Amino acid sequence: MTDAQFSEFRQLIAQEQFSEALAIPKDVLAANPNNADALGARAVAKYHLKDLSCMSDLNQAIELDPVNAYRYSSRAYILDALGDTEAAVVDYLKAVELDPEDFVAFNNLGLLEEKLGRKGKAQSSFDQSDALMGLKKKEGKYHFPEAPLQQKLNEAKDRSLLSSFKETFTSKEGWQSFYTFLRQKIKRN
Repeated sequence: MTDAQFSEFRQLIAQEQFSEALAIPKDVLAANPNNADALGARAVAKYHLKDLSCMSDLNQAIELDPVNAYRYSSRAYILDALGDTEAAVVDYLKAVELDPEDFVAFNNLGLLEEKLGRKGKAQSSFDQSDALMGLKKKEGKYHFPEAPLQQKLNEAKDRSLLSSFKETFTSKEGWQSFYTFLRQKIKRN
């Protein structure tokens, strides 16, 4: 699948146009039946259409490309939905082995471990997910990392308004930060 085809596929899935989305990988597979990306995409569309042959597509995609973490995560999600949580855990473990930066897979692994009553393993997976997202737990509460501009604003609270104003508008970094701040505010309105 080309990037453009995959992008269109994802848009259709997001719009819940599953039958239309299914047509894209079907066309690719007509030309190349061993395209692992198309098999994986077709499996996702089939799953949303309640077609259980999606597992066959995922299994084949994994056989063709056994180092793609996303496919293991996809299969784990479907396995759990079908009631095979133990097998789903195995696939999520493989997914995080292949992509140790995948905070979503760690979080989903934690959810399944928790579902199976394995509180310690679940917490370990949640902690790994949180660390990868940059979350820090302090006094029982999570704190999100601050954006650079917010850090500067917080630091400025301790100084006078005039000194903060001078610092912002007399340095290149200050101007860039202010410009970025304004652009973000304008985009939101």
